[in-house]
Amino acid sequence: MAAKGKSYERFDSYLLLKKLESDPLSSLWRAASIEGGSLGPILALRRFEGGNRAALVESALTARAIVPLLSGASFVKNQTIDVSAGGVPYLTHDYGGGRSLRQIIDKARGGGSTPANPIPIDQALVVAERVALSLETTSNLKYQGTRLSHGAVIPQLVWINEDGETQVAGQQLGKGIVASLREPAVAGSLFRYFAPEVISSGVITKASEVYSVGAILYLVTTGAEPPDPSNHIPFEEAIKSARMMNGEPLPDDIRSIVARSLAIDPSGRYGNVVEVRQALSVLVHGGSYSATSFNLAFYLSNLFRKEIESESLERDRESKIDVAALLATGATSSVSTPEETREPLSPLSIPTQKSRTGLIIALVAAAIIIVGAGLLYMRGRSSAPPTPAATQAAGSSQPTSTAPSVAQQLAAQPVVVAAPTGPGSTSATTGTAATASLDPAAQKKAFEDAVSKRLQSEMLKLQSDFNRQHPPAHPAVAETTASAAPAPAPARSTAPATRPAPASPPPVEDRAPSAATLDQQRRTDTQPPRQEAPTASTMAATQSSAPVIAPPPPPPQQQGTREGDVVEIDSVDTVPRPIQPIRPLYPPMAARQKAKGNVILTVFISETGAVLDVKVLRGAPFGFDDAAVRAVRASRFTPAMKDGKRVRTWMPIPINFTMQ
Repeated sequence: MAAKGKSYERFDSYLLLKKLESDPLSSLWRAASIEGGSLGPILALRRFEGGNRAALVESALTARAIVPLLSGASFVKNQTIDVSAGGVPYLTHDYGGGRSLRQIIDKARGGGSTPANPIPIDQALVVAERVALSLETTSNLKYQGTRLSHGAVIPQLVWINEDGETQVAGQQLGKGIVASLREPAVAGSLFRYFAPEVISSGVITKASEVYSVGAILYLVTTGAEPPDPSNHIPFEEAIKSARMMNGEPLPDDIRSIVARSLAIDPSGRYGNVVEVRQALSVLVHGGSYSATSFNLAFYLSNLFRKEIESESLERDRESKIDVAALLATGATSSVSTPEETREPLSPLSIPTQKSRTGLIIALVAAAIIIVGAGLLYMRGRSSAPPTPAATQAAGSSQPTSTAPSVAQQLAAQPVVVAAPTGPGSTSATTGTAATASLDPAAQKKAFEDAVSKRLQSEMLKLQSDFNRQHPPAHPAVAETTASAAPAPAPARSTAPATRPAPASPPPVEDRAPSAATLDQQRRTDTQPPRQEAPTASTMAATQSSAPVIAPPPPPPQQQGTREGDVVEIDSVDTVPRPIQPIRPLYPPMAARQKAKGNVILTVFISETGAVLDVKVLRGAPFGFDDAAVRAVRASRFTPAMKDGKRVRTWMPIPINFTMQ
């Protein structure tokens, strides 16, 4: 029988809802801020109850002024680092249903009757590359004349949200965490993620940051803790004999990066995190691995399926907590003193309101509403065909009265990236359509330039040339040709042919399918062979590949657009739009040279808004291409719409790197 109430703990101005993990240094909680007598947004809150308290407090007070200045896709969102009234250092950031890398690895290892479900090697590389990118971005910044560094990249501070985006927290806490390694309990669980010279000297260097990235790479690719560097020979042998969680040998291209990053002698490592990130990017984007944040999100949703379902119920219960009434009665937990903070804080008992009768009434009312909405929807479908305005996506911001052209929709969302101009400013001061750092005149000029006819025609021409010159890489032609063939071929995936997935490893008993395999099966199962009438382009392609034996039969009745079809961008009703602003990082070399550049990409966007592939239609030197591709790959879009259906499409995106 379920309990009628639950005790929640109050910590400073937060309510701790559920403990997610703990170790000798810290504990992670799902929490909510208390705002004006009610609960605010759900947050991830990590409080540092162990370790060297004085050093951690000093680091937290330093970080408190710096972390609000950090922005970019590789940092956790809305991070706060501070010290509670009781003297406990803590950090908070957006929760969004994510998990720490520590939780993910522990769950992936399995145990008992639960089989292991390792992170697919492709997605493991994405995680390591994003961690390296976050450290690289941090190292490019200065605060009050001092170059920043992280210094303590441990699995507990790597966060992967529900969209599969890898983000790093805990910037500037490195000195406090390194000082805490002098305590045996903390050192026993964390020392393997720190370079040997850091453990002995306590000094964070560029080479020690490289070591931490290598340790994370070893963890995500093998599922095992990094080897102990105190004994050189077994350490080197452990790297040479490293295997993935499924028992297969670690690929040589990954092993070489691990070995160089984890070299005992700092001079044998990569020179800095930029070099190790570049080495990882070659693997991630080189075509040998099918790495996408979408597949990582799909893997996590399967790995934590039960937890996600139970959390939904818990969140529903937590939303009914009457904090105002509780605070009015004075039932609050006492504030801990610094000497008390290592002991459990006084619990705050909050009874949750549960009424079985009310729940039944709510369920019945919901069922009536759903049935009524379904009847109205079916009546509307049968009475009149859908109009273009009615077929726009729910997330689209286009007006329903006059639908703009595709060229106008594309040109209305430029990406303008301004170079940083001074200390304390990040290299990711970018915006979509407009940036807060520009005055109104500059915003107007950027918008007018973006909507100019020259940019419209150039983007669409480059996209058209790409579709025509790369037919194997353009699923629209391949799929339409297959649908026009006399005998339908077996259904196949619509993933871009330019990024083939690696050969599947030999089957292993009790091995859970990888995220890439599950995603491939989902696409295959949901896309049967099409029976649409052949178009002019597909008839030409078919006629060029085989002779005409007999006059073709009358074309079948047009079946219309289906969910997941690949449609060219100039044929869609509503083009995709980025859900969050695309934020490329201005390449440091280009900023030093005061170089500007314009990059035009074409992005293959799925019916769910995920980025499946990115190609450069027109590039620029100084690293602009790589910065633009990385930022777009990390983005998510609203899906393209055609005849009221969500479809796939290649969409051109211009990115303008300019000096302020």
